Amino acid sequence: MLVIAMLLNNLQSLVLANDNAIPSTGDLIQTDTAVAVIPIYLIKQANVKMIERLYLLEINKQQDSIIQLKDKYINEQQLIINDFQNKISKANDLNNNIKNELDKEKTKTKIFGGIAGASILAIIISLFIN
Repeated sequence: MLVIAMLLNNLQSLVLANDNAIPSTGDLIQTDTAVAVIPIYLIKQANVKMIERLYLLEINKQQDSIIQLKDKYINEQQLIINDFQNKISKANDLNNNIKNELDKEKTKTKIFGGIAGASILAIIISLFIN
């Protein structure tokens, strides 16, 4: 932050020194001649902060990309899950229909078996009687 403030101060001094809109009085006008002393560790901290900021922007872009890919993956997985649920539902319906048909066939077999048994029994009885 201090580096940025120092750069802005120097820029303002340069603009005022090179400004042609200020009428010349013929006298030498000096700009601010104050000296600012900034410790090196503060400059290093400011540089670290600026570098971190640049990397933070790149990291945020990568995170956004990862989040978008994750959302896309979740949507695709949800479609797959829904498809399998539909297939399972259809398979269950088919199994229920087959079970119902099998029960009907078992009932028919019992009825026909009973009729055939009764017929055979009637034939045997009629043979013994005659």
